Amino acid sequence: MNTTLENIFEKIDFIIDSITKIESKLKTEQIIKPPPKKLSLDQAVLFLQEKGIKISKSSIYKLTSNNSISFRRFGNRLVFSEDELEKWISLQLKEQNVHKLESVSKISNSAQNKIHKNNGRNRFK
Repeated sequence: MNTTLENIFEKIDFIIDSITKIESKLKTEQIIKPPPKKLSLDQAVLFLQEKGIKISKSSIYKLTSNNSISFRRFGNRLVFSEDELEKWISLQLKEQNVHKLESVSKISNSAQNKIHKNNGRNRFK
């Protein structure tokens, strides 16, 4: 069917409907994930501080020198990934919880030992 002046509006409607269907399929079938956001050192400090991590530039430099935090180097610039920083935060929180549990366990064991020692002294009096 050739496009004429008489059917041009039908053709335009057909094209618009086709584009709408294609857009709908793309939205439902493919969720396009944006590329990970890259942060400079200053941005990484602000990002971590917004997440509740008290940290300074010098602390981040120390973490990078120990390879304790994920980063990339472009010349002299340090670049951080938001996703990697989120993972690092999660790891730090898990480690803090483990240390707290270990501390509570040590205190509990110490208290139990003192109770047992005191009970043993009282029995022999």
